[in-house]
Amino acid sequence: MKKLVVTDKNGCMACYACMNACSEAFYKVTDITKSCIQILEGKDGNPKVNACLQCGKCARTCKQGAIKQNAKGV
Repeated sequence: MKKLVVTDKNGCMACYACMNACSEAFYKVTDITKSCIQILEGKDGNPKVNACLQCGKCARTCKQGAIKQNAKGV
C-alpha cells in the first residue's frame, strides 16, 4: 500500500486543488466537503493537511509540491 506524505507543511497554500481533485476522482463532483483529504487551520494559523491513504491524485494535483506519494503507496 502506498503512503501519502505531507513533505512541506509550509508549502501548502490552502488552494484546495487537492481536495477538489479527490472529490472529482471518487464522487465525480467538485465538492470539497466530500474530499478524503482535508485542509484545516492549525493552532498556529497555518494550514494543517490531513491526508488519506488512497489514490494520490491530490499529490499529483498540488502545484506547490507539498504532498508526495512514496514508492510504497499512497
